[in-house]
Amino acid sequence: LPARLNYNLLSAILVPSKIEQYNVNVFFMSSICPETFSYTVSEMMELGLPIISYNLGAQGERVGRYNKGCVIPLETEISDVLKILLDKAKESRGYFD
Repeated sequence: LPARLNYNLLSAILVPSKIEQYNVNVFFMSSICPETFSYTVSEMMELGLPIISYNLGAQGERVGRYNKGCVIPLETEISDVLKILLDKAKESRGYFD
């Protein structure tokens, strides 16, 4: 199989199973580099996870339009980022129930 197909198959199988295994119920796109698309954001959206992202590039635009998205300024203090993460995690508790 072509390498790209292998990656897509592995990603489609492994990512959801690892998210469920570790009971991930919110995703923080912590990249501080503007991206042009963000496959990671796409995968999390496909899984229906709430996503928090900095307001940068495509990840900020896409997460901002996503009904479970939360966009924060890059200058947000880490203590505030942690509070947002905890709040979103509490809201999303029971994601796999």
